[in-house]
Amino acid sequence: MSVATMQGMTIFTSDISTAFLQGKSFKPESNRTIWVKIPRDEEELLGLAPGHGKLMKLIKPMYGLCDAPRAWYEEATTRIHNMGKGSIVQHPLDACLFLAFDRQVHPPPPEGAEAPRLIALFGMHVDDIFGCYY
Repeated sequence: MSVATMQGMTIFTSDISTAFLQGKSFKPESNRTIWVKIPRDEEELLGLAPGHGKLMKLIKPMYGLCDAPRAWYEEATTRIHNMGKGSIVQHPLDACLFLAFDRQVHPPPPEGAEAPRLIALFGMHVDDIFGCYY
């Protein structure tokens, strides 16, 4: 907020809905199988008789599992890096803070060429994003 105020940047916030459901699938090496009871609302959507007592095998992380935030973080950072194609980099002191530039940062521009210009900053905390841009 301080940087945004001092630099006259516009501040934004965002919440990623169903973020934990978008995380990467469980790693095969985890040797973990999780079964969940289907909620009553979902039984109706699936056309099942109420209270049938069947279980579903979980193939992706979800809210309530201890590794769901990490799976989402890995998925989000992969998407951010793919989107930026070298113009979005993680801050070296805080892996949840991203710096967006107007052109590729790596490799550095040749000597005498104009340096990439910072155009936005944004940080992630679980499924929330807070940032600023010019």
